[in-house]
Amino acid sequence: MSREMEQRGVSTYAQEALRLEYEKRKKEKQVDSRQQKEELKERKRELKVQKAKAKHRGK
Repeated sequence: MSREMEQRGVSTYAQEALRLEYEKRKKEKQVDSRQQKEELKERKRELKVQKAKAKHRGK
């Protein structure tokens, strides 16, 4: 019996639906996370450039 369950994989349609929903949310979360990291990186870069310009402005 257990060997049949292993070969079959997911046991019910409900479990399959939950798994698909979980995977979908996981992908969306990864995309959002990546986007936030890129925005933070860009913001830090802009601040660095502004700081450098401010240092040279007085000379």
